Amino acid sequence: MNENFNFYIAKRYYERGLWDEANLRKFVAKNYLTADEFKTITGHNFKELELSEKQEQDLVDEIEVEMLDSKSFSQRRNNNAVINNKRI
Repeated sequence: MNENFNFYIAKRYYERGLWDEANLRKFVAKNYLTADEFKTITGHNFKELELSEKQEQDLVDEIEVEMLDSKSFSQRRNNNAVINNKRI
C-alpha cells in the first residue's frame, strides 16, 4: 500500500476526530506510519507499545479492517459521484 495514502488517511481521520492517538499508535506499530509521521499528525512524540503476539495479531486484524472500510467508503463515494455526473 502506498505510504502517502496511509499518511493521508490517518491525518484526515485524526483531524476529523474519527481516530485518536491510540489508533495512530497502532499504525506505527505495524509500520503503516512512521514515528515522524505520527508526530506530524499529532504533535506528540511516538512511544512504542509493548504487545504480546496475540495483541499484535489482533492489532493487524483491526487495522486491515479499518483500511478496507476506508477504501470501500472511498470507492462507494467515487461511484456515487460518477452516477450523479451521468444523471446531470
